Amino acid sequence: MRKTSILLSFFVLLINNLVQGHLHLDWDTPNQALNQSLFEDVLDSEECRRQINFLRDNTLQLALFLDAGIRIPRGIFDGNTMDLGNYHQCLNINLPLNNTAIEGKYCMIRVPFNQELDLPNSSTPRWLNFNPSSLRMDEDVISMLKDYSYRRTALKALFGTDLNEIRSGLGNPLQYSVFRLAVCIPKPCTTQEAISELLFNISSIGFQYEDDYCRLPNDKPWVPADYTAM
Repeated sequence: MRKTSILLSFFVLLINNLVQGHLHLDWDTPNQALNQSLFEDVLDSEECRRQINFLRDNTLQLALFLDAGIRIPRGIFDGNTMDLGNYHQCLNINLPLNNTAIEGKYCMIRVPFNQELDLPNSSTPRWLNFNPSSLRMDEDVISMLKDYSYRRTALKALFGTDLNEIRSGLGNPLQYSVFRLAVCIPKPCTTQEAISELLFNISSIGFQYEDDYCRLPNDKPWVPADYTAM
């Protein structure tokens, strides 16, 4: 009888701790979803230049990167300021090059509207899907984007999203002043190296952007459900 009482008390205490969030399990630090060091370890400026030189001389292979990468977003007048490129096409690029391979790396960058670019008309190839001069937007379009974003956020809040999203959204001017664009680049390159060498010289025309994140093939071999199961 006493043993039953002790077990019952233990389970009551366990459930109480679980409910109140005070149960402490001394587990090892869980693996991160992404291998963060992998993104730094693959960077190699010399190898980047070698691969870019190869791509310059091989138009078809270069087209694979450009086709999966940077473009001006479609539907800007419907409130869209993002272009996601082709994620799977980029990460599936694997081109033989001597004793190694040229692999694709998918990155997202944030590009401000209305940059002051020194861009001669002849400096951008006609076949390029991305023309930096297209980043110029008049105040009416920007005002429309702000209104669209506010109405969209208000509808989300109406159907269950935290109302703080409206307040934080309206107070964040960057929400209405940047494009989020995908670029597909060779794995050992930084976005600056790849854009400058393959598209246009960033520093010479005053092009500004910020890196958001990058993804590599097999950088996340397990999904969250796998970690949960373990």
